[in-house]
Amino acid sequence: MAQSVAIYDRDSRIVYMNPATERLFGFTFLETKGQRLWDRLPEAVGNPFFKAFERVAAGGPRETLEHYYPPFDKWFANTVELVDGHVHVVACD
Repeated sequence: MAQSVAIYDRDSRIVYMNPATERLFGFTFLETKGQRLWDRLPEAVGNPFFKAFERVAAGGPRETLEHYYPPFDKWFANTVELVDGHVHVVACD
């Protein structure tokens, strides 16, 4: 699978998703632009990725993590970083 790349504002609103992210999530960028990620994936709230996202969005340093996401039955390697006020996420499964 190609790398999933997505950009969010600090409140997790979707700013950009590449086609790999659309395939992974099962919804398109045009369908979800401006929506909060956690509203689309409420089962992710509180998981390790959610916590890393929140720390980075609050101004923390870049984080890398591996975690299992049960709804997709997959392990992910994520990089989460703040770039120009937006949270950039790269994921590989």
